[in-house]
Amino acid sequence: MKTQLKYSWIYNNQFDKEFSYKDLAILMTKTRQFITLFDKNINKILELIPKFTGYKWPENDLIKFYIVNEKGHSFSDPLTLKYYENNKLMFVILIHELAHYNINYFIKDSSEREQVMDLIAYYVCKELKIDIKKELEFLESIRKKQNKNFKKINFDLEKNNLRYYLERK
Repeated sequence: MKTQLKYSWIYNNQFDKEFSYKDLAILMTKTRQFITLFDKNINKILELIPKFTGYKWPENDLIKFYIVNEKGHSFSDPLTLKYYENNKLMFVILIHELAHYNINYFIKDSSEREQVMDLIAYYVCKELKIDIKKELEFLESIRKKQNKNFKKINFDLEKNNLRYYLERK
């Protein structure tokens, strides 16, 4: 499993019609610290996600992911990461989206699905010894705003992987 980070003017332009080549250069500069964090940890992340999900990566796969400016959105297909000034938040969202990419089991409830991805990010970062408490609190506040019936899930992924829990539902 390998990843390839991409910056694309035309892709960014789909989210922001006024996005220029100068904006692309600025985006590349603003993401330098994130790229350092990414480069240092990506191989371990790709190892840890299947450990916590219980699902293998597709064989010989290359995951391309795009970084887009603040007007874009993060999602898993194609893997797209929105720029945030908080590098750790971008890092958590990247792990979240990679977990979506890895899991071949559809969780119908969108609130539960998003929480599960955040939980995987928590366990991955815990193993990497990266404190993401503030970032997870921020994401949880968004989840609560999106869903009035928000119920926090709490799978112990150190005890059993996600696949174990999903197959017993």
